Amino acid sequence: SGVGFALQGNTIGNTVQLATGADLMVLSAASGTTPVYLNEDGMRSYLDRELARGSESLITSYSFTTAPLLVRTGTQRTTIGNLAGYPEVQVLVYGIEQNFLHTTYDKFYRPTEVDPEFKYAKTADGKDDTVNSLYVDAGKATLPQEAGGIKVPPDVISQDRGPQNNATATGNSTQQGISTEEAYTDYVDVLVSEALRLRSSVDTETPLKLQLYFKRDAVNSSVITYLAKSRALIRQMPGFFFSSYRQTAANSPVLVSMPQFYRMMTDIHNTMTNPVDSLPAKPPKAKLQVSMRAGASKLDREAVANGVRTFIDSQSIQILSSQDLVDSTAVGLDLITLFFNVVAVIATVLCFFVLFLSFTANVNENSWEFGVLRAVGLNSFKVIRMYIYEALCLIVSSVFIGISIGMLVAITLTLQFNLFTELAFTMAFPYALFFSVVGMSLLVAVLGSFLPARTLKNKEIAIALKNN
Repeated sequence: SGVGFALQGNTIGNTVQLATGADLMVLSAASGTTPVYLNEDGMRSYLDRELARGSESLITSYSFTTAPLLVRTGTQRTTIGNLAGYPEVQVLVYGIEQNFLHTTYDKFYRPTEVDPEFKYAKTADGKDDTVNSLYVDAGKATLPQEAGGIKVPPDVISQDRGPQNNATATGNSTQQGISTEEAYTDYVDVLVSEALRLRSSVDTETPLKLQLYFKRDAVNSSVITYLAKSRALIRQMPGFFFSSYRQTAANSPVLVSMPQFYRMMTDIHNTMTNPVDSLPAKPPKAKLQVSMRAGASKLDREAVANGVRTFIDSQSIQILSSQDLVDSTAVGLDLITLFFNVVAVIATVLCFFVLFLSFTANVNENSWEFGVLRAVGLNSFKVIRMYIYEALCLIVSSVFIGISIGMLVAITLTLQFNLFTELAFTMAFPYALFFSVVGMSLLVAVLGSFLPARTLKNKEIAIALKNN
């Protein structure tokens, strides 16, 4: 039980860190008809001043993330799939900053396939930084079918199909397009979920079709189609719900660079007949993640959180500290561990009396054997040690059997739980509980056998043989 709770506690902590993504997370409920966004300028100004303190700074990095493209832009849905167009999977497109993996817990970053044609910078954990590659290698990906150069096919229609002035009407829906040359040369670099591999038959060598469906006006709908190329397929990403299970492909995240995200916003805005909102100067942000310096205390985290909180004017924006959340769960686990220790002490006391009574009966029934052993030359101390060794053999064998069975059951249950969370297995062992229980067990074994056996110490050989 102790190993099981230790493993479950470790899993809960990792799950919390995976969900928050960084030491501090500022999250806005940027959804609905009146989304609330972060005050990026104010927060960025404060955090830049904090970073400028150098070695005295409480933080090491920060990174902003946009809301899904569905929010505010009027987009009804976004889909991605192969060029065959089947199956198309609805996804959520996010814009992330270049230093995302340097701010978040990169131990939870687990790519399954990376485009091999690029030389990637490395994260602190030694993995390929594909997020940074979305910026430094933007527009440089070449698919196997483009090895001889990108050959742009001719337009299927004679007139220009720019996003602002052209559409092919089909009822109340229109197909908005960028020029054919732009579609093939100015594509979108994306990071997609591993779940799309089997769901849509895609990988890093497959050209993708990214489509944005939105309301052009009160009556008509439009769709803009982009050619996309996946820089990597990802199984896990801090702060996002990525997975390798194909059942989770729907509404899975698709990550793009901020310039590409703003490009999509601009194309949608320019296509709308009468946009409700003006186009912002940059993508609005819905999430901020902050990396604290190593060894930062709770007071340090609160100081940074309070500094950011001065730029929050809505109750829809929350600040979460992953370490505080982990600590709160640790309190419950500590109480459970304390309960186990109390139960262990009670069980040890009961075991002592059981062992004491058992060896008392054993000594009384086998006093003749004691006399025989004394008669062949063993002194009383050696005979008493035989009883102690017998008890120790019973206890030590029970300890090893119990540990083996307990760890096997605990690890099996944890691995089953990790099948759903897809967290990497991390071993955790309750050393304090283990050594306290083993120590008390050995003490009980020695006392429970020595106290009954010492009654034979002063018994003469003849009397021991005669009593039988």
